[in-house]
Amino acid sequence: FNGYGNMRLLRSDSSLVQYLRISKYPASLSYLSLELGIGVLILAFLLWVEAKLRQRRASIPGWTILFGQTSLCYYLLHVHLLQLGAWACGLSQKGSLPQTALATAVVVLSLYPTMLGFHKLRQRYPRSILRFL
Repeated sequence: FNGYGNMRLLRSDSSLVQYLRISKYPASLSYLSLELGIGVLILAFLLWVEAKLRQRRASIPGWTILFGQTSLCYYLLHVHLLQLGAWACGLSQKGSLPQTALATAVVVLSLYPTMLGFHKLRQRYPRSILRFL
């Protein structure tokens, strides 16, 4: 309705394209619903794919749940690993989108065993400070 949010992005009609023309600052209801909706759809898809592909083993969580339960630890490690890899290859702030996607896939796959070990360590000591990571 050209009201709150969408600063200086007035809508000319009520089409889908005009609905997707949103402003991030200040965060409008359109922006929040779009971002949260896309996130929920991606999460639902990932959980569906994981359920189809994964063999049922109770001791090892699926990758979506594993990275969700160790998210802060993953966040703290992946940033430095990506920066180190870009620096070692001489591609810091020079890569294309496909190169970035490939680097992301390599980092996720390489950190999976680390996150699995960290998850088991957290299960072994449930009342330690590790539960916050």
